[in-house]
Amino acid sequence: MNINTSFNISTDTGSFPLPGAEGNFPKRGIMKEETESAPSGDTVSLSSADKKDMDGERTDIQKNPNRETKITILYTNDLHGQATPFEDKKDPASKKVGGLANIGRAVEEEKAKNPHKTLILDAGDISTGTPVSDFFKTIPMIEGMNLIGYDAMTLGNHELDSGLKNLRNLIDKADFPILSANIIQKNQSDLLPVQPFIIKDTGGVKVGVLGISSPDSFRMLPFKERESLRFEDALSTTQKYIPEMKKAGADVIVLLSHLGKDQDVELAKQTLGVDLIIGGHSHTRIEEPVFVGNTAIVQTGQKGKELGKIEISVSTGSDGKKFTKIKHNLIPIEDGKSVPDPEVMSVISRYESQLEPVMNRKIGTLNRDLKLDKCQDTREDSSLGNFITDGIRDFTGSDFAVLTNTSFRSSIYKGDVAVRHIHQMYPWNSKIATLEMKGEDIKKALEEIGEPSYRHFTLSGMKVVQDTSRPAGERIISMKSLSGEEIDLQKFYKVSTLDWYADGTDTIQAFTRGKNRQDSLLDIKDMIINSFEKNSPIPSERDGRIINLRKPISYGEGDHV
Repeated sequence: MNINTSFNISTDTGSFPLPGAEGNFPKRGIMKEETESAPSGDTVSLSSADKKDMDGERTDIQKNPNRETKITILYTNDLHGQATPFEDKKDPASKKVGGLANIGRAVEEEKAKNPHKTLILDAGDISTGTPVSDFFKTIPMIEGMNLIGYDAMTLGNHELDSGLKNLRNLIDKADFPILSANIIQKNQSDLLPVQPFIIKDTGGVKVGVLGISSPDSFRMLPFKERESLRFEDALSTTQKYIPEMKKAGADVIVLLSHLGKDQDVELAKQTLGVDLIIGGHSHTRIEEPVFVGNTAIVQTGQKGKELGKIEISVSTGSDGKKFTKIKHNLIPIEDGKSVPDPEVMSVISRYESQLEPVMNRKIGTLNRDLKLDKCQDTREDSSLGNFITDGIRDFTGSDFAVLTNTSFRSSIYKGDVAVRHIHQMYPWNSKIATLEMKGEDIKKALEEIGEPSYRHFTLSGMKVVQDTSRPAGERIISMKSLSGEEIDLQKFYKVSTLDWYADGTDTIQAFTRGKNRQDSLLDIKDMIINSFEKNSPIPSERDGRIINLRKPISYGEGDHV
């Protein structure tokens, strides 16, 4: 059957009529922040006699619309342990924003507007980013989400940070399913209880929710556990499950994705039958849905600064239920506009109170901000990266220290500095590995680190000139010691880095060729704290140790995956 459906995209109303998906599951009881917007007043016309969905020919969504049901989907992504509001230094007004406790109250209010027809979903990475979440292995977040009444979440890459035993504990404690359709587990006798999808009857509309994780998630596991699972390709997995979901009765199909915005767009280009993609991983704030064909793509940003709200209209006629219209907006979670849910806040406070004496201990003072200095944009050095790598080199006595910008989650701002600020800036549980490396392998390591667009190196003990306009693998122009001597590519040097990188992970393999490895017993956070106490007040200037001959496009501070 031919369809000829026109609809207006209005940025004033945020309401988008669209072609729907046809189609029941077994029921079970979060870069410079980027805004994607449709131009105001644009009219998008879809006219296709040939367009088929996964089950065959589409029917005219306007045919026999006897009844219309409106359902609401509330969603979060990339909360990263943000259980309580935090001060947003990027906001000139320095408001306190985000926090799971405040999200809880907003969810309650929104559910009251459309009772029994509202879902609450999360697109992954509730773990890693704040002391209360990191110390207690994400359990405060899970308990809070249980109270809020989440219906499902997708497994994010950072849910694997503390290993499979901890992940199993999170899944067991969650009152909602954790989804990952593309996870492949090798130990069939001890499977993680994740589900590929669910179907929720929401006011008579069967909503199918399919979870897709980043294929690189296994790299977040401790080295010894990486062989125990892998993740299948997202596209083929999605195409595999759409017919199953429709056969099970899904009226609306939602892809709960932890791939990142760009990969969501590419997947939507090659897949029919997905009505909505709720995304995560890239921390992209999408104010108005991005449309790829008949698929709408949304995402909130990170840390719960906003709660996503999607209103979907589904018409019921003689030929079944049709997804006809979508309206999307982002609800601010900030001082003056939201208050904490008392039950959720009680749970978080119980954990926070155990940490306060340790986290609030003063360790030093900053006269100026210790910042990432837009290093993700410029691919040059930052005052924060310089201070930390200098501290590592001083601690280990190595010739050079090398880290990546993705190791750091935030800047540290002027004034008194407490232990809490170090844990917020560097939430990982990792130690320092020192090994002997040839100069050519050091160069290779810098090239490997800088290959992905979101990542670059930060270092101590040398000066590097690079040109990021050149092809990958050919970007390092020169490496010189602090005295100005060229680094000898055949000479061995002592290099300190994260044990994680020395193990060989995250597409960085050059460190594995090092010799005589020695691992410190001190967690890197403790080393940073000791460095603060020893050197306060801390200098906070860039010194030009990394020069980029070309300034690349802007990705923004803090948008790490």
